[in-house]
Amino acid sequence: MPGTSPLPIGSILAGRFEITSTLGRGGFSITYTATDLTLADTCVVKELAPTGSNRQNGVMDLSAVPSSNPQRLRQRFLEEAQLLAKLNLPGILRLRDAFEEGGTAYYVTDALTGARTLDRVLAQEGRMTSEGTQDILFQLLDILEALHEHRVLHRDIKPSNILISPRGEVYLIDFGAAREWHADSAVLHTVLFTPGYAPIEQLSERGKRGPASDIYSLCATAYHMLTGFPPRSAAERADGTEMVPLSQLRPDVDHPVLTAITAGLKLRFRDRPQSIQELRQLLMVPAGDDPARTAIETFDATAVRLERFSYTKRACPACDNLLEEPRPIKTGLCPVCHGGPLKTRELSERLCGHCHTGILQLVGDKLPILFCPTCKVSPLDIRKEGLIRRTLTAHCDNCQSTFKGNSESAILEHDPNHTERTWVEWRQISGRAREAWICDLCEAQFDVLPSGQWREYIKKGATGRQFFPQEWARIAVGLRTDAGNATCGQCGADYWLDENTLSLLEFQIDPFNFGAAYLGKAIPIDDVGWNAVGKSSGHNGLVCHGCSTEFDHDGKFLTLVHSPNIRLQRHAGRSLVIEDWHRIAQALPLVTDEEAFYDSFDQALVDSFNQGELAFDDRDPEVLWEGPAKEVRPEEGEIVELSDGNFSAKTEEIIYGRLFRKWRVPLSSVAEVEAEDDLLWLRVSGEDQARCYEILPSRLSLQLQSGERRITLRADSLAAVLALHMHKRAKPEPLRGA
Repeated sequence: MPGTSPLPIGSILAGRFEITSTLGRGGFSITYTATDLTLADTCVVKELAPTGSNRQNGVMDLSAVPSSNPQRLRQRFLEEAQLLAKLNLPGILRLRDAFEEGGTAYYVTDALTGARTLDRVLAQEGRMTSEGTQDILFQLLDILEALHEHRVLHRDIKPSNILISPRGEVYLIDFGAAREWHADSAVLHTVLFTPGYAPIEQLSERGKRGPASDIYSLCATAYHMLTGFPPRSAAERADGTEMVPLSQLRPDVDHPVLTAITAGLKLRFRDRPQSIQELRQLLMVPAGDDPARTAIETFDATAVRLERFSYTKRACPACDNLLEEPRPIKTGLCPVCHGGPLKTRELSERLCGHCHTGILQLVGDKLPILFCPTCKVSPLDIRKEGLIRRTLTAHCDNCQSTFKGNSESAILEHDPNHTERTWVEWRQISGRAREAWICDLCEAQFDVLPSGQWREYIKKGATGRQFFPQEWARIAVGLRTDAGNATCGQCGADYWLDENTLSLLEFQIDPFNFGAAYLGKAIPIDDVGWNAVGKSSGHNGLVCHGCSTEFDHDGKFLTLVHSPNIRLQRHAGRSLVIEDWHRIAQALPLVTDEEAFYDSFDQALVDSFNQGELAFDDRDPEVLWEGPAKEVRPEEGEIVELSDGNFSAKTEEIIYGRLFRKWRVPLSSVAEVEAEDDLLWLRVSGEDQARCYEILPSRLSLQLQSGERRITLRADSLAAVLALHMHKRAKPEPLRGA
C-alpha cells in the first residue's frame, strides 16, 4: 500500500482516543476505529498520511511529500474538520475533536455502530435492485444538495466514502479540503482520485470543478450499484474505450433512472446536469414522450423569441452586463486589491515566541540531560572533576540542587535515600527534552519534542503551549499560527507563497471577487496576474465582472471558459461567435441551426396533424382531407393513370371522382390503408383488388403566435389520419398482390 504504515493497535491519541482497528486508507489519509476513553464509546479517527510521508518512532515526517509544505497540509486538513463542524447537516457525521500530534494532524467523528461502507456491501451482496439503488441515490441527493447550497464540493464520492447504517441511513464521509489543496499545488495529482469515479476535469491541473463534478462521481457510484462494477475510467473513455450502456446491463430498471445516470456520466462537464435539482428532475420525469401539442407550443414560443431576438456585442450573454477585456495585473501586486505589493514576511524560527524580541539559542549537552530534575526549568551547570575527569557535579543555580556522580548516573545531594539514577532517568523525572532553545533576552525555553514541535517553558514551568517551529515564528511577530508567509502591504490579505504557487488564506475586502473564487486554492505563480482580473484560463479574452462569465478569444470566435449560467455552462470549451452565445443564453437555435429549427417546427406540425391533433379544415371538423388526386394502377414498374379527380376524406366516408361521377365508400368499410411516396393504397372489404391513388400534396395554413405557417401534407399524412378514424380493420395482407 502507498504511504506510511498505520498506527499500532492500542496507540492513544490526544490522551483520549485509543486506536482499535484500521478501517482503510487512501493516497492521502488513514482511517481508524477508536475507543473514546472519555465517553467510553466508539469513534472514527482520520489521520493525515499522504503518499510520500514516513512514520519513524511514532512521528510522521511530511517533509518528503512531493510538492507540499507540511505546515500548510496540516492546516488544510484541520480546516476540513472545521468545515464538517460548521455544516452540521444530516448525512454527515458529527465532529468530536481535531488536533495535531506526532508530526501530523487528526480529526475525530462519531461512529455508526454496525455500519458498512457501500463498497463492502457491494462486495458482499453484489449488485443492487433498482429500488435499493434509488433509495441510496435519493438520500445522497439530499446530502449533496445541502452541501452545494453551502458552496462545498465533496470531490471524492465513491462507494468506500459512503456509509450505510443498519437502518439503511446513508452518510457521506471523507471530505477533501486538504487533498484538493495538495492536488492544486502538485504537478502529478491525478493519483489522488479514484479511477472510475473521478470526472475528466479532476484529472487535469486546470480542470474546472463544480456541482457537475460531484454529479459524475455520484452517477458512477449508482452505475456500480446497479451493475456490480464501476464504469470505465474517464481517461479510458477519453481515449475511445466505450462504456457499456446501462440500458443493456439493466433493462429492468425504470427508463428515467437509466437516463438520469447516463446523463450524469457524460464525459464533458457541460453535457451533464449542472445541479442536483436538474438531476432530480431527470430522475422524476415519467417515461414516454411529451404530447405533440406541447412540442408545438414550445416551437411556437421559440419562434416568437427568434423574431424578437437582438443583442449587443459587448453585452454579457449571461447577465447583460458589460464584457470587458482585462489585462493581467503586474507581477508582485496583490491579486485581491490590485494595488498593494505582495510582501514576503520576515519569519525567523530563531525569534522568541514569548518576548517577541530575543533570539533563541540551541542548547544541549553530551549527557542525556539539560534541565534540573527538581525545579524543571533551570539548565544544570555541569562540571567534570578529578585528574581523569570521571567525577561529575551538576548544580542548579535556581533551586540549588546538586547532583554528583559520573557520566552514566548520579545521586541528588542531601537525598536521604541516596537513590542513584541514570541521567536518562533523571531527565524523565524532569519531563524535559535533551535539546532546547533558550531566549537570550527573557530566558524562555522551548523543548524540542520528538514530534518536531517545541514546548514552551518559563521560570514558573511549562505554559502548555507547543507548536511547530514555523508556527512559533508567526507567534513571535504577533500572527496567528495558521498565518501565511506573505501579505499585501495595502489590504492586508494573507497568503502562502512558495516557489511555484500562491494560496490566498484570508482577506478583508474583495473588490474584484478574487477572494470568493480562489480562497484556499494553490494558484501557479504564472497565472496569478490573469486570475486576478477574472481570467482563470490565463489567456486573452473577455470577462463579465457582474457574473464572472469568462471567454477566451482568437479574434473572430469566443471560447467559453466558465459561466454560472446553466445554459452556457453546458458549452464550456466551445468556440462560437458572440451572437451564438447570446442565442444559447436565450435558449434559441444557433445561426447555422435556424433553418433546421424551422424544418423541425414544420415536421412537428405535420406529426401533430398525423396524430389527429390539427384539423384539416377548422370550419368543418368532419373533413379529414380535401384535394386533387389521380386513380392509378402500377404495371411493370410504371404508373398507369386511370382517371383524375378530387379525393375527399371525412370521418364517415371517402369520396373520389369528379362533379358528376363519384366513388363513395364508408370509412368503416376500409380494411387497410398504406402510403408510399405520393401513392395511397386502400383496400375495401369485399373487393379483391386494392385501389391506388396518387395524392397531390396539400398546403395547410396555420395561424400561430409566431405568425402564419404553411406546411405541406402528403400521402403518408392522409394515410395516418385515415388509420386513426377507421372503425373496422382487417388482418394485414399484401396490398399489391392484385
